[in-house]
Amino acid sequence: MLSTCADAVARDVYAAFWTEFLDCAAEAAEMRSSLSPKGQEEWKAVGGILTKGFLDQGYFPLHLAPAFTTALIFGEHAVSNDILFESLLLFLSQCERDLIATALQEDIDIESQDELLGLLDPSPENLKAVLLQVAHKQIFQEPKYALGNMSAVAGQPLRTATTTKAQVMYEDQKNDLQEGPEED
Repeated sequence: MLSTCADAVARDVYAAFWTEFLDCAAEAAEMRSSLSPKGQEEWKAVGGILTKGFLDQGYFPLHLAPAFTTALIFGEHAVSNDILFESLLLFLSQCERDLIATALQEDIDIESQDELLGLLDPSPENLKAVLLQVAHKQIFQEPKYALGNMSAVAGQPLRTATTTKAQVMYEDQKNDLQEGPEED
């Protein structure tokens, strides 16, 4: 029983660390990857905390964008355009997501089109390509230094988890968010 209690406390410590760290070091609506600058050793330490939390306690900070996490563990080449695009949408407000979904269906009215053009300046034919470029910049290029240093420490140990397992974790989290908080 003591081990179970200690494990619960350890998981709570990792959860508290990642909540505080991401609130201070990252910015976005739901998911994070746009990380503020830190030194190489600091990013390697963060990678070590990520690895230890996952390997020892099965804790993984699901507020990191799925594309960022996949790139951290398996490399940028392992990120599909679908995962990249889905991750970009998680950086936007719900209103902006709805606007993009409408624009991609080509059922956009004039008022929404003006809003979309304020957000981006693409033609309807190349909207998804433009959004993928934006996603690449936000999720890979801007946090490249952090991603590389965290991956140097965490990548190999975390490769034991598959992309499918990571997707299941994100799906479970998404389902929990959609169900809302439990009532007492």
